[in-house]
Amino acid sequence: MEQKSYKSLTVFLAEFLIALPERVSGFIKNIAKTGLLYKISAWLGNLFFPKHTIIESSENTASITIHSLSMKPLFAVAKLKGKFPFARNSSIIKCFSSFYRILTERSIKSEKDTAIVFVIFALLGALGTVIYFALGAVYAAIAVDGLFGFGLVMYMPVAGVFAAAFLIPIVPTKVILALSILTIVSYGIHFLHDSADFTPDLMDLFSLLFAVLLAFSCFISFRPSGSFPMAAVYILFIIFAIVSKNLLNTKKKFFAVLSLLISSSLFVSLYGIYQRFTGNLENREMWLDADMFTNVGARVYSTLENPNVLGEYLIISISISAAALYFLKKPVSKIAALIVAVIGGVCMILTLSRGAWLGLMIAALVFAVLAERKLIWLFLLAAIISPLVMPDSILDRFLSIGNVADSSTSYRVNIWRASLEILKVFWPIGIGQGEESFVTIYSLFSLNAITAPHSHNLYLQIIIDLGICGFLLFVCCMLIYFKNLLSLVKKADKQLKFAAAGLAAGMVGYLAQGATDNVWYNYRVVCLFWFLLAASCAAYRLGRGVNIES
Repeated sequence: MEQKSYKSLTVFLAEFLIALPERVSGFIKNIAKTGLLYKISAWLGNLFFPKHTIIESSENTASITIHSLSMKPLFAVAKLKGKFPFARNSSIIKCFSSFYRILTERSIKSEKDTAIVFVIFALLGALGTVIYFALGAVYAAIAVDGLFGFGLVMYMPVAGVFAAAFLIPIVPTKVILALSILTIVSYGIHFLHDSADFTPDLMDLFSLLFAVLLAFSCFISFRPSGSFPMAAVYILFIIFAIVSKNLLNTKKKFFAVLSLLISSSLFVSLYGIYQRFTGNLENREMWLDADMFTNVGARVYSTLENPNVLGEYLIISISISAAALYFLKKPVSKIAALIVAVIGGVCMILTLSRGAWLGLMIAALVFAVLAERKLIWLFLLAAIISPLVMPDSILDRFLSIGNVADSSTSYRVNIWRASLEILKVFWPIGIGQGEESFVTIYSLFSLNAITAPHSHNLYLQIIIDLGICGFLLFVCCMLIYFKNLLSLVKKADKQLKFAAAGLAAGMVGYLAQGATDNVWYNYRVVCLFWFLLAASCAAYRLGRGVNIES
């Protein structure tokens, strides 16, 4: 059934794309009036199609054409071995084939597959050229990448999971939402055509119950206008996580997702370090007590808009990078994972997030206990040596943990006290999600006229928003998460064991920081949280030898 579905989708994609060249060609002829367009078109042609003359040009016009292509001529051309523009050993084909093999568990071996790749690149090159001169380079890149991504996700929904793993910390929330919706729709279409399976488990049950409670909370919220959008985003991420769990049905896909998470964190960390050394920062004094910390410097936030949010993300990414030192096989890959972990550690220091520092230390200790007991001695040695080599500014910041003289600490303590008073009244069903609802109720309980957008504590926030039932469902999800991973640590093969240890350690550190901040305040970090739950369930099934791919 699956082969038939793939074949029909391939034919559909090819027919759709092949119908476009003449229209694209005519459009280019109408608007292409510059010699520069000719040069770019010719360059694209020589780059992708060196063995075929597909550029028709004159001094003032240029167009990319594929003459009289239909299904039969296309595959007839594909049979011309050695003459097709993409050679089998082409670096472009090797790159595409590598990604394609992970997605479908099969490589691009046939000339038919190669022909489709030829058409796709031809059309994308033409489209990019047109939009570049019509709207500019940025819009050209967005259009080409978007069209290619749309087709790829609709053809193979797991591509959306891969993209999300890489893009979560980099792109705006709206892009992640669009990608989640596209992946869910694609998965639904494949499921209806019997080319995708769905295997429910306990995590699905409690996640969906949590989603139902989120929807219910909107109707009892003090500010429904603020609760409905937030609940909708959370519910979408929960559904996306359930879909992702079912799509990560082989070890190659599972470890590819972890590798993408690690690769993405490298760019996030490097950008954070860049911010620190170039001074390219906004709200420099917003997150520091200027009177208490005069020589600390600005706090970096990279692509996540807040130093504490960046710290939350880095706890997870560094934990997975550390685990990759064990579950990756090639020495070069292990060295790369070590470099990413070190760069992430440097960026973590520059966040100056004390809660994140504590969370990372706890995560490191948990990983050592679960994966490699010998690392405990290294952890203790680092704890002894660090104060001796650490800059005074960083040491002073760390030692200020719990010091109520720091305005940030005293601010949180007052918020926690007021939040506990809110719980005494609203613990049964909560007040509804959203900043507007919280601010409305918090103003009635605030101390010293302090205002706050949230409770600065994940667990207080869940009970305030959703009541005791929401908190119990959250606890159930966490119990299943750690049960799955701990069973892998004890019984799975080494690769899955270390991956499970990294996921468990990252979540423990993340939850530890949740005691000092509302780690669900940023949508992208919320998406990452549910994504990790999906990864844990996928790993658990793979560890049990359950492969749901047909």
